[in-house]
Amino acid sequence: MKRLRKVKSTFVAYTFLAPSLIGLAIFTLFPVLLSLVTSFSTWNFTAGLSGIQFTGIKNFTALFGDQWFLASLKNNLIYTVVTVPVTMAIALILATVVEQYVYGKNFIRLLIFIPNIISGVVVSYIWRVLLSNQGALNTFISWIFGPDLPQWLGDPHWAFPAIMLMGIWSGIGYVFILYMAGLQNISESLYEAAKLDGAGGWKQFIHITIPMIRPVSFFILITQMIFSFRVFTQIQILTHGGPGTSTSVLAYYIYVTAFQYYKMGYAAAMTWVVFIIIMIFTLIQWRYQNRGDA
Repeated sequence: MKRLRKVKSTFVAYTFLAPSLIGLAIFTLFPVLLSLVTSFSTWNFTAGLSGIQFTGIKNFTALFGDQWFLASLKNNLIYTVVTVPVTMAIALILATVVEQYVYGKNFIRLLIFIPNIISGVVVSYIWRVLLSNQGALNTFISWIFGPDLPQWLGDPHWAFPAIMLMGIWSGIGYVFILYMAGLQNISESLYEAAKLDGAGGWKQFIHITIPMIRPVSFFILITQMIFSFRVFTQIQILTHGGPGTSTSVLAYYIYVTAFQYYKMGYAAAMTWVVFIIIMIFTLIQWRYQNRGDA
C-alpha cells in the first residue's frame, strides 16, 4: 500500500509538471539539440530538414578565417571591456550617493531605473533622434565645441562609441538597483566606527563600501558580461553592423547569417562559440562561489 501511494503521488506530481516539461522539451531542449546538429552541417532551412548536409567541423574551422566574424568578436570583447566596468562604476557611485545623501530615495530610484524597463526598441529610437545631426546631443556639444560635430552613426570611428554610450545609459538602472540592495545590508555601525577613527567619506567608500559589496559586485560582473554578448537590438535598429564592420557584434552577425543568408549551420556554429564563452564566465562564477570567495 505504501508503494502504491508513493507511485500515485509521483504520478500526480508529474501530471502537474507535464505541461511545463513538454514546453521545455519542445521549445528549449529540441532547439538546442537541433542547433548542435546543424552546427556540423550546411542547411538552408527553407529546404526543410531534408536539406541538412553534414560537413563535420568545417563550420567551426571556417570561423577563424571569417573576417566579419573576427571583427564581430573583437567588437563584442571591446563592448564588454568598456561598458561593464563603466556601468558598474557609475551605478555604484549613484547608489552610494542616493543611499547616504539623498532624500526621497524611492523617487530617485524610479528615475534611474526607468531606462531599464523601457523597451530596447523604444530606447534605440530615442537615441537615434538624440544622435541625429539636429539631435539634442549634437546641439549641446555645438554650444561647447562649435559646429564641427561627428556624424555619430555614420562615422566608423564614432558609431561604436555611440552604441557603447547607449548601452551604458540603458544598463545603469539594473546595476544600480542591485547595488542599492547590497548597500542596505551594510551595518551602519561600521561607518560610525570609521567616523570615530577620523575616516572621511572617500576612505569609508574604499575600505568599507567596496569590500562589503564584493559578492554583489562579482555577481553583477558575471551577469553583465553575459548580457554584453547578447547586445542586438540597438545594432539592428541604428547601424545594421555598419559602417563596414565597425558596429557588428556576434548576436547581430548570427542573425544576418541565419535569416538573411540562410546559412543555419554556420550560424549555429557561431551560436555554440558564444555559448562556450558564456559558459566559461558561468563556470568561473560557480568556482568562486563554491570556494566562498564571492
